[in-house]
Amino acid sequence: MTDLPPSKAPSPDAPAADAAVIRSALDAVAAALVIVDARRRIVRANPAAARLLRRRPQTLDGQPAADLAGPSEAARLDRLIDRCIARRRGGRFGLKLTGGDGTPLEIAADATVFEAPSGAGAHLAVSLTDIGPRRRMEAEWRSAGERASRASRAKTAFLANVSHELRTPLNAILGFTDILRLELFGPLGTDRYRGYARDIHDSAAHLLALVDDLLDLSKIEAGATVLDEATVDVPILLGDVARMLEGQAAARGIVLEHETQDGLPPVRADRRMLRQVLLNLLGNAIKYSDAEERVGLSALRLADGGLAIVVSDTGIGIAVADQERALRPYGRIGPRLDSRGAGLGLPLAKALIERHGGRLFLNSDVGAGTSIFVTLPADRVIDTGDDPLRTFTEPQPMLQAVGGLTVARFVGREMDEIESLKAEDLDRLPVGAIKLDATGRVLSYNATESRFSGLSPRAVLGRDFFRDIAPCTAGSVFEQTFRDGMARGKLDALLEYVFSFPGRPMRVAVHMRTGREPGVAWLFVRWI
Repeated sequence: MTDLPPSKAPSPDAPAADAAVIRSALDAVAAALVIVDARRRIVRANPAAARLLRRRPQTLDGQPAADLAGPSEAARLDRLIDRCIARRRGGRFGLKLTGGDGTPLEIAADATVFEAPSGAGAHLAVSLTDIGPRRRMEAEWRSAGERASRASRAKTAFLANVSHELRTPLNAILGFTDILRLELFGPLGTDRYRGYARDIHDSAAHLLALVDDLLDLSKIEAGATVLDEATVDVPILLGDVARMLEGQAAARGIVLEHETQDGLPPVRADRRMLRQVLLNLLGNAIKYSDAEERVGLSALRLADGGLAIVVSDTGIGIAVADQERALRPYGRIGPRLDSRGAGLGLPLAKALIERHGGRLFLNSDVGAGTSIFVTLPADRVIDTGDDPLRTFTEPQPMLQAVGGLTVARFVGREMDEIESLKAEDLDRLPVGAIKLDATGRVLSYNATESRFSGLSPRAVLGRDFFRDIAPCTAGSVFEQTFRDGMARGKLDALLEYVFSFPGRPMRVAVHMRTGREPGVAWLFVRWI
C-alpha cells in the first residue's frame, strides 16, 4: 500500500494570485464590465468599459458610480445600486451617462449581484452596452419612413391634381374631334382630314383612359376610394363589356367569346369599378393577342359560395419570373415594352378587386397564353334562394370507411395512412390524391382528381405535373414550395391556387406532404 503525499498548505500569496487572475480575465473580456461595491464605488472597470465611457482606466477605480451620470441621473443611479444590493437581485435598466469628453451616452445596463470573498459583502457586476447608435439609427429610419410617407402623399396629391387638370382639355379635344369626324358644320373636303381627326380623337381617348387609370390608382393609394355599391347582374355586365370591345377585337381579327354559368346570381359591388377591371383585363388580352387567336370572358360560381370572372387569351403570355413585376404599377415587361400603355392596367384591376375584398390570380407563361381570375367573396354574392352549392371549406368526413380507414379530416394525422391504401381505395377518397416523385413526375392520380380535372389517369401517369399537367403552376410559388420541401426532405404545406384546366377553371386548396417512401410526395387537392 502506497501512502499518499501530504497535501500542500495554501500559499499565503494565493489570494493575491487569484485577484491577479480575475483582473486579467476582466481585462481580456470584450464586453464593457464594471464592478461596484455597496458604497456605490467602482471597484474595477475593465478596458472595454473605460473605452465606452471615454475615460482612462486608472481614473475609474475608486470613483463614485454617480460621477458617471449627470446631475439629473446621479440620484437615480444611486437608488438603482442600493435597491439591487438590498434585494440581492440584479436587473436590466437604461442609463443616461456622460463620457469623459462630455459626450452624452445612452446605456443599457445588465446588473448581477454577487458576494465578494473575504467578507467584502455584496457587489454588483454591471455589463454596459452603448445603445445610442441603435437609437439614432431607429430615429433615422423613422424619419426616413415619415419622409417617404410625405413624399408618397405629395405624389398622390400631385397625380390627382394633374389628372383633374388634364381631363378638361382632353374632353374638349374629344368633343371638337367628334364634331370634325361627324362633319357637323360641313364637309372637311378630303379624306386625309378625316383620318387626322380620327387619329387625334383616338390618341386623346387613349390619353384620357391613362389619366383615368392614374387618378383611380392615386385615390386607392391615398385610401380615398369609396365604393358606390349596387346590385350588379354579372351576365349583363359581361355582355356590356364584350360589346364595348368587340369592335377592337374584330379590327385585329381576334375571336372574342363570352359566356356565363347558368343561374349565376347577382353580386353586391361598385358597377363602374367592376366594369373598369374587366375592360382593363379584356383590353390587355386583345392587345397582346394576334389575328385568329381567341380571347374569352366568362364567369362561374365557386364551391365556397364566391364568384369568379375569368379573362383568358391564347396570346404571348407572361413569363413566370415577370408576373410579380407585371402586377406592380408601371411594371411593363418583356415584349410588351413596344406597346402603348403605362403598365397600369393589371395593377389597377388588382387594386380595385381587392378593394371589394376579392383577389386576382394570374396563370400564364410565355407561349401558353394567359388566364386571369378575379374572385369575389361569398359575402358579396346575393342569395337568390337556390340550393347552396356543396362546400369544402370545412373538413369533410367520409360517408363510409375506405379500405378499413375512416378519414375524419382533410388535413390531419389520419392522412399519413392514406399512402398505404390500394389504388381502388384511393379512387374512393373525397379529395384528389396525386403522388409525385422528387422531380415532379406523376406516379399515381386518383379518380376523384380525374373527375375534377377532366384528365384521365392514363394521360397523366409518368408526365411532369408542373410542365405537362398543370403548366399554370410552373415556376410559381406552387412549384417552388414543392421543390424547396423535397430538397429539405420534408414537405408539409397548405396552399390555395387557381387551376385553369380546360373549360373548368377552379380554385383549390392543396396539401403537399412528403411520403413515407424516400423521394415521394403527395398532393391532396380539395376543390373549393
